[in-house]
Amino acid sequence: MKKRNIFQNQSQEILTLFEMAKDRSKVMCIPMDYAKKDHMVMFCNGNGKILLLWTLALLISLVAIARIYDHLEN
Repeated sequence: MKKRNIFQNQSQEILTLFEMAKDRSKVMCIPMDYAKKDHMVMFCNGNGKILLLWTLALLISLVAIARIYDHLEN
């Protein structure tokens, strides 16, 4: 099976955002990898440096915990 090249479909809006950014390290990119077993979420800056790498299940759990905490505080 031939793998499709995703780079031929670059988003002009995203390219414009990167061009407008004065410092690419201030740009946040969040690519997601949907796999058969564990979906992964990566937090990167505009230079491609990986800041965090979590499973999607962990990210959803952390968001749920934060929402419960906010609800209990209010």
